[in-house]
Amino acid sequence: MLWAKSGEQPIKRIDAEDITPAMNHALVRLLGKIESKPYAKDGGTGVDYVSFVLRDGRGSVRVCLQGEDAAEFASPASGAGKGSKIEAVGVLQVRAGVMPKLFVRRLGGKSAWKPAM
Repeated sequence: MLWAKSGEQPIKRIDAEDITPAMNHALVRLLGKIESKPYAKDGGTGVDYVSFVLRDGRGSVRVCLQGEDAAEFASPASGAGKGSKIEAVGVLQVRAGVMPKLFVRRLGGKSAWKPAM
């Protein structure tokens, strides 16, 4: 029963500046703008990896998408690109001397990918 209840807990939204080494592998939610042009890697059968820097006004995190999420995000129909505002939920990777990475499990809806005005 405890396990079932834990699935109902909201995922905590954090600011990039609040990330510490103790948060390595933590499941978190970030909200911000895509600061750099997304890099897309084509594995020969279409885009299978996308990476970009997300800035929330207080710090930056490298965001990584894989598989179907990467292909959908890289699609011209998504409208995602530099300046787009997104919400990302994922697992942090924190290492000394390197920008933290967020491995995405869920992105905000397509409407959240539209370029910021």
